[in-house]
This record gives sequence, C-alpha cells and structure tokens, in this order.
Amino acid sequence: MKILYGLTALLFLASPVFAAWEYEGQESDFGSSGQHVVANMSEDGNYFFAFRCIGKETQAVFLTPEVLENADLSLTKDLPFRLLFKIDGGDASNLPATVDSALRQLRVTGENVSDEQIKFARDATKSISVAIKIGDLVVHETRISARGSTDAISKFMKACGIPEN
Repeated sequence: MKILYGLTALLFLASPVFAAWEYEGQESDFGSSGQHVVANMSEDGNYFFAFRCIGKETQAVFLTPEVLENADLSLTKDLPFRLLFKIDGGDASNLPATVDSALRQLRVTGENVSDEQIKFARDATKSISVAIKIGDLVVHETRISARGSTDAISKFMKACGIPEN
C-alpha cells in the first residue's frame, strides 16, 4: 500500500500539465509477489487512475477528489459500484468495484482487469476515460492522458508477468 500512496503523492505534486504514466514496483522481502503500480493523473490534477498487480491479480484503482469520512463508508457498502474505463474512445470496460478511502479521498477499485485491457491501455494513443457507475448514475467522469503509457505499462506488464502479445 505504501507504494500506491507514494506514487499518488508524486503524481499529485507533479504539474498536471506534464502528467505522464509512471511505473513503480516493489518486490516482497518475505517471498510473496510484491506489488506493482502504473499510474497517471487527470489533466486538471484532481483524479488519479492506476493499474495495480499483487501476484496474478490485476486491479484498476481510481482516486477522486471527494473527501470521504469513515462514517460515509458505511453508507456506501450496499450500493452497486462499478468502475468504468474506455481507452481511446473504444468500448467501455465495466468492472465490479469496491469502495474505500485512501488519503481521506474516495477510492474505487475495479477487480479482475484482464490482460487484454492492460494491453489496450499500453497501446493507447490519446486518452483513457474513467468514471464511477452507481446503479444507473455515472459520476466522477474524467479523462487521463495516454502520454507515456507505452513505456510505463510495458514495464508494469513485465513485472506482473503479463504477456506482451
């Protein structure tokens, strides 16, 4: 988790005008698979989107500027959250999602990201659109630049054991 917080802080301190995908990985000191993250922020600097792998499980993580207190979390537990993302205007990926708080902000984590979805993100040329869906309501829609995605996501794929082709 430290690696995700560190990368989040680094991206939030960077100027949004120069936002580009960054990779950060950390192997386990205890023989487990470690954690690897590749991330970028929205052009306005308010949102953070990442892919994270721990072992063979790959997740999509979306951090919003919405402040979330612990009491708010109990209100969200029974809502049907989905994480949506669309690469270069293609078909939308619609992932079942869990909700929690990171750095006191709303974090939505989409489960079971496929190798194909990661490859499409690697090959993005324009942007990745991201949003949260709660029932029929779509909120926190934003766009993440594809700048630097090929190099950073290729490093992520190698570290996570995702085949290149």
